[in-house]
Amino acid sequence: TGNFYLLGGQQYLMLPVNGDWCPTYAVEANSVAGLNEGGDFGYDLSSNFPGPAATGMYKISVDFQHGTFTVTTINVFTQLYVPGDYQSWSPETAPALASPNNDGNYEGYINVPAGGSYEFKITSEPDWNGTAYGDGGGGTLSTNAGNLTFPGAGYFKVNADLNANTWTLTQTTWSLIGSFAASGWSNDIDMSFDAGSNSWSGTITIADGDEFKFRSNHDWGLNYGDTGADGTLEGGGDNLKGFAAGTYTVTLYLNNAGFYTYKLVKQ
Repeated sequence: TGNFYLLGGQQYLMLPVNGDWCPTYAVEANSVAGLNEGGDFGYDLSSNFPGPAATGMYKISVDFQHGTFTVTTINVFTQLYVPGDYQSWSPETAPALASPNNDGNYEGYINVPAGGSYEFKITSEPDWNGTAYGDGGGGTLSTNAGNLTFPGAGYFKVNADLNANTWTLTQTTWSLIGSFAASGWSNDIDMSFDAGSNSWSGTITIADGDEFKFRSNHDWGLNYGDTGADGTLEGGGDNLKGFAAGTYTVTLYLNNAGFYTYKLVKQ
């Protein structure tokens, strides 16, 4: 049994060995009605597991003895979408903003390449059939207004509050800071952005007992830690710690709106 973040409308597999794609656990036919909530699975079958209809957190329980699984909803993330000139005004492929608490407050990170008008909208559906929000002026959203605008190219945190109909943009770069020798909680180790994987990465050398965090723009106003040491990040969360001494490539993933993770690979 485990808790997993699953993207709505997508598919997945189970791997006997982490990182090894051959063979896998799968299902015989993922078109079977209700299979995204559970059913039969087996070794090296032909179809991926069908994912849930909505993005969110799910508990997957697997009975290997009887070849059955169940999927239980923990929390569905409501979402908004951000189509714009930067991605050819295509809502169906636009990055999402998510409200993990389903409270009308949405956030997400968007990479905007150089070029174009930098204009965009926020939509309630991954198409143009729902509500489209534009710039009402003074940091407000309006359904009867022109386009919103990024100030230029960059990596932006976008927040939208549909209770107050307000929005904010924060342009970000990311770094590592901690007790390790190269930082001493005073020197940021800058991370590099890779557009292909939509992730940030940097290299640090830590000693036994060292702790560190991710922070934006060399400032503590926006930082992430790992409360509970479960591999997921929370704003202002606990320091990352408990790693063996060595040199690591550290990767930060902010591409799943409202669900942020990281990875350490020892060199």
